Formats: sequence, structure tokens, C-alpha cells
Amino acid sequence: MISLMIDALTHKKFASYRDFTLLSLAIFLASALFATPAHACTPPKSHYKNVSCTATAGTFLAVKDGGAPVALLNRAGNKLTDLFAYEQALGSQYRGGLLPVVKNGKLGYINTKGKTVIDFRYDTLGGGSWARGVSEKRIVVRRRGVWGVIDTAGKTIVAFDPTISQIDDYQGGKARVIKNGRTFYANAQGRLTPEAAPQTAQSTPTWQNTATPQPTYTPPTSDASWQQAWQAYNTASQASVNFTLLPNQQNGKWGFVDSRGVPMIQYVFDEVKPYSQGVAAVRLDNHWGFIDAAGDVVIDFRFHKDGFVVNDDTSEGGAWQPLVFRDGKAWIGNFNQGRLCVDLRGVNVPC
Repeated sequence: MISLMIDALTHKKFASYRDFTLLSLAIFLASALFATPAHACTPPKSHYKNVSCTATAGTFLAVKDGGAPVALLNRAGNKLTDLFAYEQALGSQYRGGLLPVVKNGKLGYINTKGKTVIDFRYDTLGGGSWARGVSEKRIVVRRRGVWGVIDTAGKTIVAFDPTISQIDDYQGGKARVIKNGRTFYANAQGRLTPEAAPQTAQSTPTWQNTATPQPTYTPPTSDASWQQAWQAYNTASQASVNFTLLPNQQNGKWGFVDSRGVPMIQYVFDEVKPYSQGVAAVRLDNHWGFIDAAGDVVIDFRFHKDGFVVNDDTSEGGAWQPLVFRDGKAWIGNFNQGRLCVDLRGVNVPC
């Protein structure tokens, strides 16, 4: 049953939001019922009543029945730090070693040892996800109703400006900023660059041009000749496909737009990574998969979001970037303190 659903989802083009949603929901429910994800997060046994996973593998959040935070725990269920001093803690945004917490109605960030790293001076955002987590060593925050960006030491990166109505999380070294109704992109230093002007000479993206048939990739039966076949396909693709797809967020969901800001892949994902080697990692609920430039699923949604042990060598620009292809392989999780990778077919390979 699951294999049939995976096959359907793998070969399904996202022609409509309804079709995509029904298929992705079916495979997610089926996998939850019939299989345990290889890297699913399981809260440890402890004397705490309510324990849940956080966005950082190996760290867990214990709360009271009403949701008030109690403690951060390690894999063994032992307490890392008390959280009784805070009104709220958001484990789903605990990334980059910083946990969003609320004290006296204001948002701040603490580390695993409970030390305040970023002072309690920011507004909560409202709703279930009332704070942003660290994204590429940057945090989008709001102060006195005004948006801005800080780094993990609390230094202002994008100045707080009342004319800014929206700032997306950083992806691929930049964040989209809506300022005075115009779109800008902020780099890691906070410098804003206006969105490129539309190219009127071309009315439709060249990668959608149906006049040139797109090459079809058929994996050979021999593993030894696979790399050669893939390179041939890649070369043929580059000759007929010329596109730029950029991650873009709208109403809390992620999709992709072309260089002019025109939506190309619908806003249906909970999180995305930039395209690398012709594919992009996308997350639905708790699992990651990969799509190609046409929006087809090429590697199914089977990689759990909590499957990564993030160390110092995963910093931006480092050798190990989760879910980004490099030299034909991508890091998709950890197992027994080691990394797991897949190739562009989704087959497990050494990292």
C-alpha cells in the first residue's frame, strides 16, 4: 500500500493544490500507521509527564499540563536546565543552540545551559509559532511592532524600520524583505538590494518553453554506469533548460518563484532548501523529500526533520550542509553518530 502511494506521489506533477494535498496526506498517514521513520524523534523515558521533541536532535522539552515550560532534557531524559522562570518556551524553533522563551511577556533567547544570550526585549508574534528560530545565524524579530533582524549575539543586522511589513527567514544567504510595498533581498550583513526589474523581452520562463522537448532520465541497471548516465542527462538538461528558482514564503508556507517573483512552485511546503544540482529539498509536516524544477517529487518524503545532529562543521559555508546536494550526494540524517547520505536517485551512499 505504501509503495503504491510513494509511486503515485513520486510521478505526480503538482498540477493542482488539491491533488498534491491529498496525495501527500495519504502517504504521510500511511507511513505513520505502518512504518516508523528511520530517524523519527522519540522522547526519552523520564519522570516528567509531558515531554516533546525540539527542532534540535537529542534535546527535549518538558512542560506542565497547561503548557508552561519545566525543563530542557537530554537523550537520557536528564535535565539540562530548569525553565520554571519562563512563561513559554518554543521547542519547535530551538535551532542554532538558542531556545525562544518568554519572560514578563517579552521574547528572549537562552542557550542549553539556561544562560540568557539575547535579552528579553522583543514582541511575541502571536499564534502557535510565536517566535522565529535561528536561520543561518540570523533571527527575524519584532520590537514595538517593528520588524528587524538580529544575529545570534543580539546585534542588529537589518535595522528596525516601520516601513518594513514582512521579513522571511534566511535561505541561501539572503532573506526577502517587503519595504514600502517593494521587494528587497537582505544579505548576511543586512544590506538591502532591490529585486531585479522584470525582463520584458521574455514573457515566459525559458524552462517552461514546450518548443524544446525536455530530456528524459532513465537510470541504467548498472550502478557503475549511473554517474555517467546522470552527467549526460544533466548536460542535455542544461542545453534545453534555463531557469532560476528562488525560495519564497507566503502566508507561512514556502514555494518557489522565478527571478521576476512569479510563483512557479505552489506555496504548500512547511520549509524548503535552495535548489542544488537540479533538485530542492522540501518539507511537509515532519518529513523532507526532494523535487525537481518542474515540481515533480524525485526523492520521496522519508527523511525526518529531527534526524540531524548539527555540529560546528555544519555552519554556513562549511562542508556539510543538510539536505543540499554536493558532488552528487546530500546529507539526509545521522545514524550511530555518523552521517547518512543519498545520491540523486535517493539511494543510500557513503558520505
